[in-house]
Amino acid sequence: MSFLFIDGFDVYPDIDVTAQGLQACWVFQNNAAFGSMSIVAGRFGGQAVETQAAGAVNSTAFGQPVASGQTFAAGFAFQLATPNPNNVYPILGFLTANGVTPPIADVAINQNQQLCLRVGGTVVATAPAILADGSWHYIEVELTIGSSATMNLYMDGFEVATFTGNTGGAADCTFVAFMPGNSSAGGTGNVLTCLFDDVYVKNIATREGERRVQTLVPSSNSAVQWTPLANTNWQEVSELPVDGDTSYVSSSTVNNQDLYGITSLAGTPTAISAVQVRTCARKDNSATTTLCSVLSSSGTVADGATYAVTGSYGYQRDIYATDPHTSAAWTGSGVDAALIGQKLLS
Repeated sequence: MSFLFIDGFDVYPDIDVTAQGLQACWVFQNNAAFGSMSIVAGRFGGQAVETQAAGAVNSTAFGQPVASGQTFAAGFAFQLATPNPNNVYPILGFLTANGVTPPIADVAINQNQQLCLRVGGTVVATAPAILADGSWHYIEVELTIGSSATMNLYMDGFEVATFTGNTGGAADCTFVAFMPGNSSAGGTGNVLTCLFDDVYVKNIATREGERRVQTLVPSSNSAVQWTPLANTNWQEVSELPVDGDTSYVSSSTVNNQDLYGITSLAGTPTAISAVQVRTCARKDNSATTTLCSVLSSSGTVADGATYAVTGSYGYQRDIYATDPHTSAAWTGSGVDAALIGQKLLS
């Protein structure tokens, strides 16, 4: 099992006003003539992404490229903030490439505020339940594309629609997008407002069950070598959302590493699907600079993927489906005791 991306949208200060906005981690089309996107209050606190689309094709999609494949599962919290869509609007699409419509397959919402499954823009199954206005629902889909395709749609933990058939001669999926307002049939006359939070996508067609993304931040120093702008190291990297040059730590010494204790999980989760360590960094010179995140669990240290730092703030995310110390599923106590940080590699 491999998680491709996870996001609770809590770190972003805006959509595209600053370098560290949503644009630094997601690919999107935000056409002001037809729609808009904004950061709003989230499902259980924190933040969510709100999209407003006026029926224009590709008006407010935001997504992620993925390794070419035929099996996927995805989950996301969804709220329909304005009622009565005047068309069938996809809200999650599996595409052959960014911007290609109609998607290979998608989860959509119809004029009656019902979820439906589509293949190539054609509705193939419809859920009987109606999405209540202004209420959060958790939606999941399991997908296998090809000549023996299957799709299973879940809402709030219950299966509500299925499809078995053929997705045609479409190539593998290489882009997954949240795409309200992307309708191959178009549509005008009202503004469709949707909220998204607590998302995951993985490359195996087995859902996780209803999930919440909790964003934990540094709360103490464990072992630090970077230089804080002011205060102590953990205080300079603990803000939500990310504030760019207002607070930060810096280093020009190769192999310098910081490790921080983190805030505790809210409540006692019965299951933890994965832990993601995220860094946000930029450089202030023309030298080639590489960085990695660091995760330490009970003394077992795992370095994240090496990535190149640019002159603008950008994000790197490393996902651990199991605890590196036990090679088993994460426990709440294991997450709470973990240390996170970053290491300068070059």
